[in-house]
Amino acid sequence: MDMYWIYDVPTWQLGLGIKVLFLAISLTGLVVTRNVISKYFHKSQEADQAVSAIFGAIGMLYGLLLGLVAVATWQNYDKIHELVDQESASIIQLYRCVSVLNDPAHEAILQDIMNYTKEVIQLEWPAQRHGTMAASGTDLITTLHQRLAQYESLATVQPIIYAEAVSAFSDLLKARRMRIDGGNLGIPKIFWMVIIGGAFLSIPILFFFNFPSFRTHFLLTGLYVFYLSGMVTLIAVLDNPLRGELSVSSEPFENALKVMANINQHQR
Repeated sequence: MDMYWIYDVPTWQLGLGIKVLFLAISLTGLVVTRNVISKYFHKSQEADQAVSAIFGAIGMLYGLLLGLVAVATWQNYDKIHELVDQESASIIQLYRCVSVLNDPAHEAILQDIMNYTKEVIQLEWPAQRHGTMAASGTDLITTLHQRLAQYESLATVQPIIYAEAVSAFSDLLKARRMRIDGGNLGIPKIFWMVIIGGAFLSIPILFFFNFPSFRTHFLLTGLYVFYLSGMVTLIAVLDNPLRGELSVSSEPFENALKVMANINQHQR
């Protein structure tokens, strides 16, 4: 069973839900087990030191895991962001090269490039945020490829510029393919099992600390769980860079449309 449904939930609701769930389970467990632990386990300064040492060791290992996973999720996010930048840059480069070709047939190619960019923004981006991919973008890429191939016989006067256009188109295809493949990018499920399991194995250790004041014990446990659930939420919302509200933005493609509009204005 996958967890991709979480990306259909607004980020603030997801974060609030995770925090409430963690706090409810942890604090309820503290209330239920406090008297039982006091009755069956001898509390002393030496016992507190032992509990502190165990919690410190487990906390260090678990914190290291969370830190490494958080870095990995951010690297995945940054990688997809870079691919999006590369794809939009390839679109601009392709448009620049085609726009200076002399034959009037290049107008159809320019229109295809514009249509593809709009398709990515208006259809592909909303679709991939929900884990799907609009087929029309692939159709437009196929049409653009065919037009470029047909244009080769007309590009003998400007072979260098045409070669640059073909190179930019190849870069566009590569970046697009990698972006699509990144739609299901995320940390392996085994990591999620360890993260969730580790959280609910480390929290009960807090119950064994000897606090004279239950209010203090309750408050400190709540603060620890609040921070821990925040880390889990951060990893969850960034785990898949192309899904959810905090996914990679389509802004580079919107900027590409503006650049293409500027190119058209200067050529008139």
